Amino acid sequence: MIKSLIKSLDELRSMRGNYATYEDLIMRCYDIADEIEREVESNYIERPIDADGMTVLPSDSMVDSNGEQFTVSSIELLACGEWIVYGNGKLGSVYAKLCHHYQPSTVEDVLEEALNRAANLDRKEGYWPSAADITNIVNEVAPKLQLKETE
Repeated sequence: MIKSLIKSLDELRSMRGNYATYEDLIMRCYDIADEIEREVESNYIERPIDADGMTVLPSDSMVDSNGEQFTVSSIELLACGEWIVYGNGKLGSVYAKLCHHYQPSTVEDVLEEALNRAANLDRKEGYWPSAADITNIVNEVAPKLQLKETE
């Protein structure tokens, strides 16, 4: 898969000066673009998008059409082409296109999001999040927080 895409890109890069006419060069570029497009269409699946057109990923904070907040635990593509989003702490499932990404607005929201992410790390029996796991979460959450200055 990836090797054929890289091969096509390498061929594009090496085309300079190898064609008798400009039209021949353009036609070969179109042929390579068509090859890349076929490769992508046959081997890659688009990710689900929410109601705002944003890509939905596991561990995203979302709000469903009822206004309930949840953390995405898994995503499933149905045979009909619809994406189902499953949420931790949420019964059932919702269509991805009916959800919105949740933007925390308070310090409590940000901390709750961080704790939910830590709790939802892939846990096996006896597994505990590593320092690197926690550091990654802290580094993503920290820019959202600001300390209040006191007099």
